[in-house]
Amino acid sequence: MGKGNDKIKAPLKLVPIITEVFSKMNIDEVGPLPTSLKGNSYLLTAICMSSRYPDAIPVADISSVSVTDALLEIFSKMDFPREIQSDLGSSFTSLLTTDFFDRFGIKVTYSSVHHP
Repeated sequence: MGKGNDKIKAPLKLVPIITEVFSKMNIDEVGPLPTSLKGNSYLLTAICMSSRYPDAIPVADISSVSVTDALLEIFSKMDFPREIQSDLGSSFTSLLTTDFFDRFGIKVTYSSVHHP
């Protein structure tokens, strides 16, 4: 039996550097939070992976319609990204949202929940 120190480590791989601002973004939903005066209980957050520029849009719920509307609001300020990373939340994997990403040519990569 080998000891714990006998493990073979995987070789390091180069991670591509993102040089174009707003080309790759990470999105997530936060909440439920205390309801605001406008009836919003959630935040849709977006972070540019190259510049680390954050944005957050308050939404009433995390339905696909609310998420796509909030993404349009974010993209109107930042520009449409080429790639988005999100968790496997149903609002990001629904038919409406995936069709939205397809129509604008946005590649989507998913990470497991709580482990981006």
